[in-house]
Amino acid sequence: MYAITGITGKVGGAVARALFSADQRVRAVVRDADKGRSWSDLGCEVAIAQMEDAEALTRAFTGVMGVFVLPPSN
Repeated sequence: MYAITGITGKVGGAVARALFSADQRVRAVVRDADKGRSWSDLGCEVAIAQMEDAEALTRAFTGVMGVFVLPPSN
């Protein structure tokens, strides 16, 4: 499984779709559960974490093979 931050944007979403097409599992790391719903419907596991919350990010990244981090622009 791979964890992806920024999955709701163009780049993160493209990374997720590429992983899906390679039959890889994806964990969507989002700031808001509502934003993760569409990815959950596609088969992603969803983790809620803010980029400033080290504990939440640690939980989100635990047990994955790799992490794609795309920090928000704000």
